[in-house]
Amino acid sequence: MELSSFPDDCFATMKKHLRFLFLENCPSLKKLPDSICKLQSLQSLRLYCDSLQELPKNMNKLIYLQYLLLMKIKITSLSSMNIGRFQQLKFLYLFNCSKLVSVPSAVGRLTTLKKLGFFWCEELMNFEDEEEEGKQHVVVNNLNLQLFFIIGSKKLDFLPKWLERATKLQYLSIDKTGIKSLPTRLPMTSLEELYIYRCEELSSLPNMDQTHNLQYLVVYNCPALYARYNKETGPDWSKIAHIPHCKVFNLEEMKFTSLPDNCFAKMKKHLRYLNLKGCSSLKTLPNSICDLQNLQCLNLPKCYNLQELPTNMKNLISLQYFFLTVKVTSLSSMNIGHFRQLKFLFLWYCTKLVYVPSAVGRLTALKKLVIHWCTELVNFEGEEEEKKKNVAAYSLNLQVLVINGSFKLEALSDWLYRATKLRYLRIWGGRMESFPTCFPSNSLEELQYISCRLLSFLPNNLDQFHNLQFLEIEDCPILSARYNRKTGLNLKKIAHIPHCEVSLFNF
Repeated sequence: MELSSFPDDCFATMKKHLRFLFLENCPSLKKLPDSICKLQSLQSLRLYCDSLQELPKNMNKLIYLQYLLLMKIKITSLSSMNIGRFQQLKFLYLFNCSKLVSVPSAVGRLTTLKKLGFFWCEELMNFEDEEEEGKQHVVVNNLNLQLFFIIGSKKLDFLPKWLERATKLQYLSIDKTGIKSLPTRLPMTSLEELYIYRCEELSSLPNMDQTHNLQYLVVYNCPALYARYNKETGPDWSKIAHIPHCKVFNLEEMKFTSLPDNCFAKMKKHLRYLNLKGCSSLKTLPNSICDLQNLQCLNLPKCYNLQELPTNMKNLISLQYFFLTVKVTSLSSMNIGHFRQLKFLFLWYCTKLVYVPSAVGRLTALKKLVIHWCTELVNFEGEEEEKKKNVAAYSLNLQVLVINGSFKLEALSDWLYRATKLRYLRIWGGRMESFPTCFPSNSLEELQYISCRLLSFLPNNLDQFHNLQFLEIEDCPILSARYNRKTGLNLKKIAHIPHCEVSLFNF
């Protein structure tokens, strides 16, 4: 939207009712009106505004705010917004905030915060220390933070001291930073996944003998850590040897067309993580990859010239995470139904893929399925009647389904009715005309349909989706006509949803 500011009283009439506010692609917007601070019922605020230079000072009045996402805004600090007053905040993400220099210590007093992430805030230099008097008040308040990630902040030397109070932290990822050390009393007993990439200054990992729940440790391109913890010569290898998934085999962005046939022959009992990301010249994989029966993560995105997959990949019985770019029309040849432990399947730019085999609907361990820019994808293969009878009793554990950029897709899979734990569904693009008739209604929390121009109806029982918190419809003209707040005939069916956005165009 081409505007540099909103009227001062823009949000005055919405202060009791507005719960979701999303401002995206407003390149000329430089400031927000003070009336935004009167939205005392606002729960989710997303600001993707390249020119936004300041935030109102009284934002601490947004006492019910739970979700805050800031992208590309030009602020140097979060102090002006009194972020410590957001006592219900659960998610705080900052993306490409290129002028952000410091993060106030008040973030360490947000006891309800569960997820915190900084993505390419390149000028970020430090997390402010808690003042001595402040420590006396917060030292007994452990944080509920479960996920923390920071990527691309090369000027950052240290992580916040208050991470020592994040006693429920499960996931920690640090990528491309100048961090020299981790907090000495970082709570490791709750940590399940620790990823450290391209941190050249980091030389040690604290309290590794306390990592009783740590399942995944990945260290990549950190020379000091490698010298200390590698299995062959590292003096501290014994401190991490107990972690199930800590062996990393990295061939990222190497320029070769094939690998030797016996490349993986000697690794079949030990290799658990294989990364061939970005090997754009690679055309085939050796058959010996099928012998890696303990392999748990196979990373093959951006292998744009990979022409085929070995036929015996069904032998990868321990595979849990699979990221794939390949030029095939179907995945049937790899017998994907045998991946009984598969939790995450990510199909990235598989530009010749026409259909997804029905066997995916029998992966009962699968939690996330992401299909990204598979532009020729037309459909999900239907289950034959006799097979339907055999699988009908098996509920799926699928929680996230995302399909972006498959503009030829005619229908969603007919096995979705068994995805009784599905929480997040996002479809961007496609030729679907209707929603699946049988669809689990009790679990879904977030539903997004974008640029589905032929889609005419949402489920008739939408009023039974009691856990649905977010509904977003953009650039779906028929749906917009039916469900918009002004003239939509079916508005009543979505009126119960707390965060509901229906717009004709995707700005």
